[in-house]
Amino acid sequence: MDTHRAFEYSLVLKNIGKVESIGTWNNNLIASLANGSLIQYQIERISENFEFQAKEIRNIPKFTKKGITQMSIIKPKSILIALFDSTVQLFNLKSMKPLDILCSKKALLFSFNQKKSLCIGLKTKLLIFKWGNNTFENTINITIPTIPKTLDWFKSTKICIGFKKEYILLNLKDNSMDQLFALTKNINPISTKISDEEILLGKEKICYFKNPNGKASRNYGINWSDSPQNIYYFQPYLLGIFSNGIRVRTLNTKKLVQNIEIPVARSFCIGEKNNVNFAYTFNKEGIWRLNEIPLLVQVDMLCYEHNYEEALQLCQLVDTLDEVNKKAKFKTIKIDYAFYLFTQRKFGQAMEFFREVDCDPRIALSLFPSLVPPEVYKGLTTPIVENKELNENEQQDAILSLIDYLLQTRNSREIKKKKNSLEILKVIDTVLVKSYMQTNVSYVAPFLRIPNWCDLEECEKIFTERELETELIELYKTNGKHEKALILVEKKSKKTGDITIFVEYLCSLGRDHLELIFEYSKKLNQIDPNQCLKVFTYETNDEEELMDNQIPSRDLPRFLVKNFLQESLPNLIIPYLEYVIFQKNDSTPDFHNDLLLFYYGQTKSIQDLLKNSLSDEEKKNKLQVSKQKYIEKIKNFTKSSKYYLPQKMLDRFPEDDFYEERAIFFSRVGKHEMALNIYVNKLNNLEKAEKYCIEQYRKDGKTQDIFLILIKKILNSHPNKNKNKNQAIINSVIKIINKHFTKINPLKVIQILPKDLNLSEILVYLKLIIQNNTEIKRRLTITKNLQKSAHLNLRAKITKKSKKCICIDQNVLCQVCGKRIGDSIIGLFPNGVYTHMSCIQNKHICPKTNENFSIYSENFY
Repeated sequence: MDTHRAFEYSLVLKNIGKVESIGTWNNNLIASLANGSLIQYQIERISENFEFQAKEIRNIPKFTKKGITQMSIIKPKSILIALFDSTVQLFNLKSMKPLDILCSKKALLFSFNQKKSLCIGLKTKLLIFKWGNNTFENTINITIPTIPKTLDWFKSTKICIGFKKEYILLNLKDNSMDQLFALTKNINPISTKISDEEILLGKEKICYFKNPNGKASRNYGINWSDSPQNIYYFQPYLLGIFSNGIRVRTLNTKKLVQNIEIPVARSFCIGEKNNVNFAYTFNKEGIWRLNEIPLLVQVDMLCYEHNYEEALQLCQLVDTLDEVNKKAKFKTIKIDYAFYLFTQRKFGQAMEFFREVDCDPRIALSLFPSLVPPEVYKGLTTPIVENKELNENEQQDAILSLIDYLLQTRNSREIKKKKNSLEILKVIDTVLVKSYMQTNVSYVAPFLRIPNWCDLEECEKIFTERELETELIELYKTNGKHEKALILVEKKSKKTGDITIFVEYLCSLGRDHLELIFEYSKKLNQIDPNQCLKVFTYETNDEEELMDNQIPSRDLPRFLVKNFLQESLPNLIIPYLEYVIFQKNDSTPDFHNDLLLFYYGQTKSIQDLLKNSLSDEEKKNKLQVSKQKYIEKIKNFTKSSKYYLPQKMLDRFPEDDFYEERAIFFSRVGKHEMALNIYVNKLNNLEKAEKYCIEQYRKDGKTQDIFLILIKKILNSHPNKNKNKNQAIINSVIKIINKHFTKINPLKVIQILPKDLNLSEILVYLKLIIQNNTEIKRRLTITKNLQKSAHLNLRAKITKKSKKCICIDQNVLCQVCGKRIGDSIIGLFPNGVYTHMSCIQNKHICPKTNENFSIYSENFY
């Protein structure tokens, strides 16, 4: 393929005389000669070698007095604007008949824009015209300081004027002029319009971009090796005119694209046919034609030269492609560019382009044959590049760049939308593992801990060959091969003597792997029961751990765990139930029942051991301490727990032991008499019995006579008592009735006291009863009188309010709406407010003060 060129060019007309100006219209070329003749040619291409034939179709001698020095064509109107002999005149292009003369003398140059505005420059004046009524109409005349050399429009309100010493920005709204920048001596101003928002101005060897506000529109200029004679914009290129030819540059990259050997070219005119742009220019040899090479062809040329940056810039300007095809072209160029960058050892930039175009990652992986077998990217289109073998350092840099690319790609949303996303992810993650193995093996295990799609067999083979136990365990774990992983974990724990990894692995398994947990916890229990317990009690909702997927949040089914521990690991059942009840606040009755019974079972077991350890004093002491610990646990738990079934406990606990606990069980089932019987007759502890009655007493409940039950139990205890004991019992009873006289019915207690009891012994009790009843009666009387007084006061207020009279005639105004009451029905409230009945929303509430009179609602109408 040829090297990149922007234009093809050839001499289409020669030996036609001295040309003053040219123009193009409907594929016709119009040339004005110095003698005033006007010639129109039809230009046709006659070969693939850029040869053209010019056919003369019109020749008008003496069309103007002198040659036309500047011409412009208004194509929609078929009008020619011509400047000749200091005159600006309009001509009809079809008939070449003269039309209006816009300026008859002193005209130097003009500028026409597509907003139908025309500016004619005189020596010290500008004439501004607007199109209207099929011709131009003069609207403004503006005085300027000196002779204009260049004129360029910004939209329809601003004009950039180039003078000999400076560039000026003229604002037509207020005729103000602002200097853009000054020029050095002996340098003529040159300019070309880029768009309505941008113009390019020359100053010696540099051209500057300006916007309509006079500011720089770009942060760079166009640099030339020497000062151009003129400049023209031929999208997307800038043409610089020099004595030895035309230099073609791009605006965006400023790169010199082509040198066209047309010396001292003048007066460019641009046309278009069949989506191909072309231009004409002339010099002393004749008239030349420049055809723009189709942009897509130029793009391919640039890619062939590995000038991908320029190709991407140019591809943006291609208007012969729809958005879909243009996007596909961009993608192809960037992939080619990425491959080229890779061959230039610019690995990071190459991977960035792969990521940017969101191509199939396997295309990028084709650059790494040592990591990916060819069948992975078989069927994919990949560029053919000459790639020299990478040395060791280059290979490391390339793989590190690949790792960054793959990590970003695997986490992108787009990859998961692809049809074969799982296949691609499998390739990516497997290559990532291989890449880590070649760069930093310590990254492999952390990578495997996150959800991944690694090829199990391939990675298993790699880790096995390298004897990487940790990595192999993580591989099995993330792929659900937990039994294989646990075999390795157990082996590693025995070898290192550290069971931490064993515990953590079992903790990471959830309810879906209960069989494995149960099986391997038996082995762990033989090593360390405390660590084994963690397997069943460890739970976490820590966000960081969950994010890292180190130990998932879980809650093993407690009934299944309890049954397993009870059957296989009985040494852990009590601590497990304690964890479930005390830490997890589980209120399941079965758990509470079981824990209490396990406590009791431990005391019995210890008691049996004590019988067999009578000779071993040290062992006996340890057993006694252990027994006491469980007895305390039973006491505390029977009092604190509300969820065990007391009737079940009564059936299981012995009648001749754990009296206090049985008393609590009796109280839970409402058998208070049985509970008090234990405190009085089994424990002989009246203090606890009295405390029990205080806790259970409810004035208006079923236990309002609980103290009577206690007294009966005390009096009936020790039936064969002697006189001293009898007196002690009587004293205890009297002490209780004196202390709790407000909670005991005096009539009922007197009936159960011994008949031979002296009145003097209960005299204090009787006095307390009488005083208490008197106090109660006095308080009730006071309350009754206060209520009666309040009632009388309220009646007096009602009576007073009821007797109040208000005189209302037709002129009285409503106190709510402010209108006359007239003959309307009236509402009167106890506070004196009167109003229309229609103004009252609630008859109990005053609409003016919002007072509520519902307690005497029948008295305010």
